[in-house]
Amino acid sequence: MGASIPNYLTNNITIINYEASNLKSLNNSLKYLGQNPLVTSDIKEIENSDKIILPGVGSFLTGMTSLKKFKIDQLIKKKFIENKSIIFGICLGLQLFFKSSEEKKITKGMGIFQGKVERFSGKLKVPHMGFNNVKYPPNSKLFKDIPQNSDFYFANSFRVKYENTYSGISSVTTYGENFISAIEYKNLFGTQFHPEKSHKYGLKILENFIKFNA
Repeated sequence: MGASIPNYLTNNITIINYEASNLKSLNNSLKYLGQNPLVTSDIKEIENSDKIILPGVGSFLTGMTSLKKFKIDQLIKKKFIENKSIIFGICLGLQLFFKSSEEKKITKGMGIFQGKVERFSGKLKVPHMGFNNVKYPPNSKLFKDIPQNSDFYFANSFRVKYENTYSGISSVTTYGENFISAIEYKNLFGTQFHPEKSHKYGLKILENFIKFNA
């Protein structure tokens, strides 16, 4: 008899395609880790997923408009409340979990987390591009078995400024100021950085996500 397949490899993983994301590198990274993710905007397929990934590039306004077009924003909030799926937002996907954004014009987000997405302040060069240090607590599920103060790949002009009154903050990064670089709260996770572009530690982030149980 052949070796049995680990339980975490049998999860149904869906990558949401909502016309505001670059899907190829993320899809390839998950396949490298032994997964066969479904890329779709079909609400029924997403509803039946064990694991849901909300990637994203581009503007907050475009992202929210697309989510509403496919009615995915309401489904994500429903999944979060019911705690039946593990949800992971990447870059813009993370930002869309927050209350609002000032990009282009004030736009309401999903409002799962408090905080406003704003442009980096002062005279900082934007976008914030390349590898930067990420600080996270030793008990983090998302960063499990990753050395403290490791570097991950960022490409963002907007961020949620760190405030210690916000719930769900998993990690903080400094680029002229402290901003939220990861969240983990109940069944909802997210990173401002791109794990699929962050080499071995980024792959470990995705592997940890794959192993999460709802």
